[in-house]
Amino acid sequence: MKKFLKITGITLLSIFLLLLLLPFLFQGKIIKLVKNEANEMLNAKVDFRKVSLSFIRNFPNASVTIDDFYIVGIDEFANDTLASFDKLAVTVNIKSFFGDQWEINKIRLSNPKVLAKVLPDGKVNWDIMKPSEETEEEPADTTSTGGMNLKLEKLTIENGYIVYDDQEGKMKAILDNLNFTLSGDMAQEITTLNILTDIEKINFLMDDIHYLTDAKFDAKIDMNADLKNYKFTFSNNELNLNKIKLNFEGWLTMLDEGYDMDIKLNTPNIEFKDLLSMIPALYAKDFESIQTKGKLKLDAAAKGIYKDSTQYPAFDIKMLVSDAYFKYPDLPKSIDNINIDAQVSNPGGDFDLTVVNIPKFHFEMAQNPFDMHLKIANPDSDMSFDFGAKGTLNLNSLKEVYPLEAGTNIAGIIKADLEVAGRMSQIEKEQYESIKAHGDLALSGFTYKSADMPPVLINNASMNFTPRYVNLTNFDIKIANSDIQATGRLENFIAYALKDQTIKGELNVNSTLLNVNDFMGKEETPAPAGNQAATPAAQPTAEEAASTIEVPKNIDFRINANLKKVTYDAIVLENIKGTIKAANGILTIDNANMNAFGGQMHMNGFYSTENIEDPNVNMKLNIKDVLYTEIFKQTEMVKQFAPIFENMTGKFSTDIQFSSKLDNEMSPIYPSVTGNGVLTSKDISVSNVKALDALADALKNDKLKKLDVKDIKIKFEILNGRINTEPFNIKMGTTNMDVSGSTGLDQTIDYTGKVTMPYDLKGIPVTTKLKIGGTFTKPTIKLDMSDMTNAIKDAAIQEVKNIVNENIQKLIEEAKKQKDNIVTAAEKQAANIRSEAAKISNNIVSEAEKQGQKLISEANKTSNPIAKVAAVKAAEASAKKMKEEAQKKADDLNKTADDQANKLVNSAKDQGDKLIKTAEDKGKI
Repeated sequence: MKKFLKITGITLLSIFLLLLLLPFLFQGKIIKLVKNEANEMLNAKVDFRKVSLSFIRNFPNASVTIDDFYIVGIDEFANDTLASFDKLAVTVNIKSFFGDQWEINKIRLSNPKVLAKVLPDGKVNWDIMKPSEETEEEPADTTSTGGMNLKLEKLTIENGYIVYDDQEGKMKAILDNLNFTLSGDMAQEITTLNILTDIEKINFLMDDIHYLTDAKFDAKIDMNADLKNYKFTFSNNELNLNKIKLNFEGWLTMLDEGYDMDIKLNTPNIEFKDLLSMIPALYAKDFESIQTKGKLKLDAAAKGIYKDSTQYPAFDIKMLVSDAYFKYPDLPKSIDNINIDAQVSNPGGDFDLTVVNIPKFHFEMAQNPFDMHLKIANPDSDMSFDFGAKGTLNLNSLKEVYPLEAGTNIAGIIKADLEVAGRMSQIEKEQYESIKAHGDLALSGFTYKSADMPPVLINNASMNFTPRYVNLTNFDIKIANSDIQATGRLENFIAYALKDQTIKGELNVNSTLLNVNDFMGKEETPAPAGNQAATPAAQPTAEEAASTIEVPKNIDFRINANLKKVTYDAIVLENIKGTIKAANGILTIDNANMNAFGGQMHMNGFYSTENIEDPNVNMKLNIKDVLYTEIFKQTEMVKQFAPIFENMTGKFSTDIQFSSKLDNEMSPIYPSVTGNGVLTSKDISVSNVKALDALADALKNDKLKKLDVKDIKIKFEILNGRINTEPFNIKMGTTNMDVSGSTGLDQTIDYTGKVTMPYDLKGIPVTTKLKIGGTFTKPTIKLDMSDMTNAIKDAAIQEVKNIVNENIQKLIEEAKKQKDNIVTAAEKQAANIRSEAAKISNNIVSEAEKQGQKLISEANKTSNPIAKVAAVKAAEASAKKMKEEAQKKADDLNKTADDQANKLVNSAKDQGDKLIKTAEDKGKI
């Protein structure tokens, strides 16, 4: 017996040890199967942290557990996690490890997160199966032992988080904390399946309308399943959506394309209060304490085939509410006389046969009745519509019927008397005479205050409806400190309301203050890139998390703006006049003029939210005489690209064109900024700049620590996060700088250039090459002194030359003076010679004239008249001849004296020229 027990114990121990060791033998096979096969089959990235295997936990079956599994998309979905889970536990028949066929019995998923996305073009992220090679169909090999054999008995999902984001259909659904259990023998062709489901929160919206908000859901369903023919017949079942309890009966068959069904929905013991649970605002506010009464009847049925939106079953949904009311016990008033008659039906086949008919929707709030009716038919082909609203809503009474949040107050009067009826084709063909549209909608004295948004006051807002237009006769709103007044008219409003078509209009907008900061939403925590489905906090899309102001794509407005003051962040703009166009998600600014930054600005450009996840701006600005200090103080982009503006005084003008992507706060994403322009300034003063201080210290010139510059012109370009300048010149008295380079978003500096300035008191100009690097707070200066050394050497040589030239010049000047003195003396002596000769010459001629007169006088004394005549003629001839001979002697004497004088002067000039030439020859040496 002892031997038997011993053998038995050893055997059991061996089996136990074998079960412990076997997982290590097969673990590699499991990893290879899951990881390699998955990546080969899928157009996606598949990975996990580890795989563990146990033969003990579910003996005689094995347990395979995969931890931290995820599937990440590629291409357009590279940042999306399609699916992930913390743990996947699978129960496998132990025989699977000794063959090629895997028999799976149970599956349990812990904390799965799924993101199913449909892009606007219809592409889906779950279409990740690689296409199989086309081969000729062969009969199935029933003897094959490869692949999976799913003999599933139980499927469990714990704490699931599922997002369905259909951007094409403008639908989104979020299931939070989903728990699901499916049990039954799914290896049988006909079996009974049991389903238990509960979902803590369901959110569903379509076309930006929230149909379900944080709704609770649980279900218990027993069904007979014909798994061979995919027909499911429902027997016992119970569904709860918030407070609405539903049962359904009938069957559903899955076809090759679509579904065939015959299902009826009934609501046993449903009350009006249960219907109110579907209104999120009411369900969230002390719902259990609400007092209600009234009759409610809700029926629904669907019978026929549904096929990919091309064929619809016949369906009919009816709801009737009679003489109902609800009241919060702590509030004085109630919503009374609620009567609703609503039906949505289709005889089957074409969805265009659907009719939505709400002939009655009546309620009274604070004894003010309000009525509406709506009928829509042929929604696809040519929608017909008939809508009316009439009554008064006194919002002052809202706080008496509904418990508002602490700090929230709402007041005002809404009056409606409106009828609109017609067909879409009449609108499209502009057959406005066939459309019925008349009435008024007015809002007065409206105020809204809450703890999490600025107060809103609408003094008056009134619209008058015609078949063609909605005339906005008055609109006066104030949000916080901002005010807007508008008038104008809108076109295509019916198609906008019913078919989401584009509404057109022209508005005249005035404002004394428009603070854009009042309209900015609060930014939520953004989703981490590449893991949108990783955690619930990561699920909001960019549209939900962002505070970007979206320009609707279905508006086409022309706005004539006259805005006295607009503030955005720290920017203050005044006296804005221009045209603003809003269309296709783009806001275009056309020829806007305004006062800005202490000067004037002219603006053209656009702001685009055509893709709300990628907003961008493109602007062309003409800025004139603005202050450096003001544009630095108000503009973050200047602080990033040009922090030096903080230390500059004066004004500048610029023509600049730039484009940039924007973040969720509508601020530029600086690395994406591109642009170019020209900056000009007549008078600038710059001081207390570390780069200048460092340059001044390096050049040992304290005057450079403060620059006073006039008439500067700088061409620049913004690219790749840097602002690059073309070479520009700075003149400051006797100092001249030529520089070019760039500054970056990281505050780095990269400039090269040269500075020319006097070397000493004598003003010898020298040039130094320089390179300014580092950052604005820690600049670095590198100098190239080679040009400066050569300049000083050349200046010294030039100085010696100047001294020599100065001495030579003195010798030449002295020689010129000596020449002048010699020539002057010679000319004086020559003048004396000429003067003495002239005196002698004059005496000779004078003496000859006297002798001639004497002869003539003696001749006149002759007594004989005849002899007298002859004597006088002879005397006159002798006197003439004497004078001519005397004049000849005088001329000869003057000529001789002049020759002597000229010779004397010329000799003096030659002597002077020799002195000058001697001095000049010394200079050449």
